[in-house]
Amino acid sequence: MIYILVNTILLLYVVLLTIWIFNVLTTKHIVTGDYQNELTVTVIIPARNESSNIDICLASLLKLDCDPARVEFIVADDHSEDDTIKKCGDWIGKFADKNFRFIVSEAEEQESEGKKNALNRAIKIAQGDVIITSDADCTFESGWIHKHIEQYYDSEVNMVCGPVIIAPTKKFLDYFQSIEQSVLTAISIGALHMGYPLMCNGANLSFRKTTFDEIGGYSYGIALPGGDDVFLMLSMNRSYPGSIKYLSSLQSKVTTSAETGFNSYIDQRLRHGSKVKTYEEWHVKLIGGLLLSSNIIVFLSGILFVAQWIPANYLFWIFVAKFGMDAVFGIIALFKFKQYNLLVYILPVTILYPLISTFIGISIIFKKNYTWKGRLFK
Repeated sequence: MIYILVNTILLLYVVLLTIWIFNVLTTKHIVTGDYQNELTVTVIIPARNESSNIDICLASLLKLDCDPARVEFIVADDHSEDDTIKKCGDWIGKFADKNFRFIVSEAEEQESEGKKNALNRAIKIAQGDVIITSDADCTFESGWIHKHIEQYYDSEVNMVCGPVIIAPTKKFLDYFQSIEQSVLTAISIGALHMGYPLMCNGANLSFRKTTFDEIGGYSYGIALPGGDDVFLMLSMNRSYPGSIKYLSSLQSKVTTSAETGFNSYIDQRLRHGSKVKTYEEWHVKLIGGLLLSSNIIVFLSGILFVAQWIPANYLFWIFVAKFGMDAVFGIIALFKFKQYNLLVYILPVTILYPLISTFIGISIIFKKNYTWKGRLFK
């Protein structure tokens, strides 16, 4: 019975990753046309206590290659307690000098807290046909907006997801997060091209404003503090299956920084993972369960080996199947995004990841609280 269960889970895992690998390798950035002369764009940056990051973010936005007559920028404040708003105000003149419409949308005292409320406030006043969202700790490639907008030449496209890359410093935790992020982005590409979208990142996401209103905006998962990106993607897929595209061009990538400490990293992963329990889509829970089970098997098989329930050669092939597929997928993800300098860390990250992933998966089940942006969520 144990052999059947382990073999089944590992077989499904290997098949799934093989499909994702094929999709990642065969996905190319298809230019369907240049629609930029007809569509208007609103770039929204939600921000809370981003004083240390906002200047770099806005400076990067100001360097984008785009038409000021058709692009506007909105910083949507989420009740910041530092001088984020003041710093944004210092940029109004700089954007005006380049003829950009730049708005700082401040939160009202009576307004509910949360990123989704900040986004909703900005979307209501947005004049663009297409909304592009990102985060205040991000920087952008010069052709970022153009890579999004050219996809909307196809009238069937309602949402476009883009890659988010973590720029590591010189700490192993940063390297770990950077590889993990690239792998998660590759998984997102592979899953979307299977027809079962699994993940996306609100730091690099766009959608038609009319379609956003039509499907009820952020109503799906509105009770949760996070998940504005994935819930919206799943809602879009329900109403308009096949209308979501994933960018693969490096000119479309957004770069962000890693979490600075292990505790903040764990809290971030708990926040992201806590949404899984509330998803209604069967494929999200099924694939999530398969991925978690494949990680648990690594430790379960070790225990069974010590208890002499399985032989050493069987344990060896379990490790080869699991770690081998993970390493191959990780290498492909790093090549996809040209992060060659991280290849040397693939082996230790591949070995450590099941441990950390299992810890986070179990914590999601039992831990009820986490902190985010100075707030405690229960």
